[in-house]
Amino acid sequence: MKNLFVVAIACALVMASCHTAFAGSQPSGGLKAVDLIFVRPVSLAVAIGSTLTLAGISLPVYLVGMGKPAIEIMVKAPWRFTNARPLGAFGHYKDNRPIMEIPDNI
Repeated sequence: MKNLFVVAIACALVMASCHTAFAGSQPSGGLKAVDLIFVRPVSLAVAIGSTLTLAGISLPVYLVGMGKPAIEIMVKAPWRFTNARPLGAFGHYKDNRPIMEIPDNI
């Protein structure tokens, strides 16, 4: 069962990378299903885990002055990947901004 899950995740990643080459077209139904069944739950778990991790290490992070970059990388980016993109689309978000943005004022 574990091997099947690993193979399914690998197939999802390959399909996602192939899809980015055709970013102008709409995602297929299969790609949307893979995103909904495999990618979104994993990205949700990663987003929750990274948010909880930051909550646990927030005091030392803020004391050394890295609070704002840590929030961008450990909270905003995972939640943005999980929620702010169309179903089956891996190369862009709904607002057409790039996957990862770190503001200049950090």
